[in-house]
This record gives sequence, structure tokens and C-alpha cells, in this order.
Amino acid sequence: MISDWRLPDKISILPSTYEDWGIQNLMQRVYRRRRDGMSVIVTEESHEGKWWQHVSCAFNKKGRLPSWEDLKEVKNVFIGRFKKAIQILPDEKNYVNIHPQCLHLFHCPDDGLPDFTHEGML
Repeated sequence: MISDWRLPDKISILPSTYEDWGIQNLMQRVYRRRRDGMSVIVTEESHEGKWWQHVSCAFNKKGRLPSWEDLKEVKNVFIGRFKKAIQILPDEKNYVNIHPQCLHLFHCPDDGLPDFTHEGML
């Protein structure tokens, strides 16, 4: 049986546009984008016997959601440019909103994700 949480590895090549803010809550690595203060939190979680990388990004004091461009950049830097990630929109009864300006991505390195493209389009 594996633990439900583990501390993710440090990003090996962190772009100079981000700074490492260290470990939070013993299970999360926290990063900050220098130009605008967007925070990125990386955790690893076990769900149904598979490890998932959970990456969230937010503007703590800006009062806005990260843009599509922000989300793509976070995915490329913290998950990988050539890896798949998903964003989940749960049904209303399971929705939790701890931080109203936060977006989340999930990546399963254990076995990847299905190919959701159809004839080259997504």
C-alpha cells in the first residue's frame, strides 16, 4: 500500500522567470512567477493506486483567474511540454472552491492519459 501523498521532486531546470519558494505543508513545492507574483503549487497524490501530479496556479492578490496562456506555461514548465495534462470540472455536488482564483491541472506519469484527439483535433 502506498501513501496517499509524497513530496514531488524539485523542478530540475526552473526558468529564470520563476523562483522556488520551497516546501509548504511538507507535501507541496511552491514556486512564484517573478513578473506578476502568480503562485504555482505542485503536489503528488495517489488515486486508485496511481500517482498523479497536481499543479495549481493562482494570482493571490490580483483578483483574477490565470489566463489560458498562463495555464499553458504552467503546464509546460511544471509538467512538461510533451506530456498530457487534464483539467477537471467536477459535478456540482463535489465542487470545492478553497481559492476562487485558482486553476488546477493533473498529470498521471504512471500510465499517461488517453489520446482525446479526433483526426488531429481536440
